[in-house]
Amino acid sequence: MSINMERVAELTEIESKRLNERTKGSGDMYNRARNSLSGGVASSYQLREPWPIYLERGTGAEVWDVDGNDDGTSTTASDRCFRGMPTR
Repeated sequence: MSINMERVAELTEIESKRLNERTKGSGDMYNRARNSLSGGVASSYQLREPWPIYLERGTGAEVWDVDGNDDGTSTTASDRCFRGMPTR
């Protein structure tokens, strides 16, 4: 079985657009943060194009981004696995 890299690129583009649509508040926060933080983030690990995802709050193993998302868009899958969270 071979991996269709064109399909992978297509799906990546679709999901990136979907994520960007759901995280516009993080885009606004990024524009503000760039004035006070180098690169707009506290750590280069948080960088992401076109903007990083900013977290607003958390309780237990759940976190919410500034847009109110709590479904895994606010962190990477590896972060969620590390903390024992489902990767929906």
